[in-house]
Amino acid sequence: MKIKHRPEDFLVREIDRYDLRGGPYSLYRLEKWDIGTIEAVGNVARKWKIPRDRISFGGLKDRHARTEQVISIRNGPDRDFEGSSFRLKWLGRAREPIGRDSFDANAFTIVVRDLERIPDLEAIRRWGFPNYFDDQRFGSLRGAGGEFIGRCLVRGEFEKALRIAIASPAPEDRRSHREVKTRIRDRWGDWPGLKETLPRTPERSIVAFLADHPGDYARAFERLETNLRILYVSAYQSWLWNRALAERLRSLPETFEVPYTAGRMVFYRSLPDDRLFELSIPLLSPSTSPDEVYSKLLTEEGVELRQFRIKRLEKTFFGRGDRSAIARPARLRAEASPDELHSRRQKWTLSFELPKGSYATVLLKGLFGLTSSARADDRP
Repeated sequence: MKIKHRPEDFLVREIDRYDLRGGPYSLYRLEKWDIGTIEAVGNVARKWKIPRDRISFGGLKDRHARTEQVISIRNGPDRDFEGSSFRLKWLGRAREPIGRDSFDANAFTIVVRDLERIPDLEAIRRWGFPNYFDDQRFGSLRGAGGEFIGRCLVRGEFEKALRIAIASPAPEDRRSHREVKTRIRDRWGDWPGLKETLPRTPERSIVAFLADHPGDYARAFERLETNLRILYVSAYQSWLWNRALAERLRSLPETFEVPYTAGRMVFYRSLPDDRLFELSIPLLSPSTSPDEVYSKLLTEEGVELRQFRIKRLEKTFFGRGDRSAIARPARLRAEASPDELHSRRQKWTLSFELPKGSYATVLLKGLFGLTSSARADDRP
């Protein structure tokens, strides 16, 4: 099986709520492909010479998909914008900015290709699937040798955290970004020299700070863009949450495991108790009361909960919240047809809605893990 064979094979539309009755915020529909939300928003800020903190959005959308969402810009221009990998359509003005509370769900249309057999949807309809964070959440592990920046921060390893963030090139980075990271990696500590030779990038501003404040890696880290710092902390927090959910599911009968970027996910074939639909697991933060599962994970990590209140950092922190253990798709439909790209194979066009924060790719992992025709190396 193959997903995301073409950008138009994976469509995501944020189901937004907004009121266009005038106000200081210009709202735009952002349609993008082959680019992440943060990168697209950064491009808009640079092109329109708008401070980044005037732009807000609800959710982060995968770069390896064609996605639609609404963003807002305080005192933004009332016009459209056309980029190489995205476009903005001006919608009107509103009194409130777009944020996490501006939407409840995402609508997906996904084409799954190169299929020998069509799976049965009834198990997913009836039992849903474990609500794991998926690979998209863990992009910061690329080039980092499997190390979490958030873990480094908890341990007080600020230089290591910053080195991973700005000096660990990954094959998936854009060429210009990879070159900047490589140069910083190769000349780490030569802040005056790097300041003179680096192009004007966010990394150069951090290098310039270190040239004036050598060794102050904590404050240098806080000069990273806000959404990046949130992503780095959230990746570690999400990984711990995934492990906590997997530990709980291992006690169920008839489980199976599927690998992903940050480890292995445990799935079930059915739920023996409907009360599991009501289970929520807290995200680990300084205010969490850790249960036995979380306490065991903290011991394995060699950290204490008090360390999640990161000393020396004022703008970077672990947020509170609960996350449902089980996700259930709404309006789940599928249509099978011949696959025009793979001879004598079928394709499957799936459409469904998921609550915000739930991953369609995890649904696919569970769905195709349930069928004997799915091979481990072919799973999404």
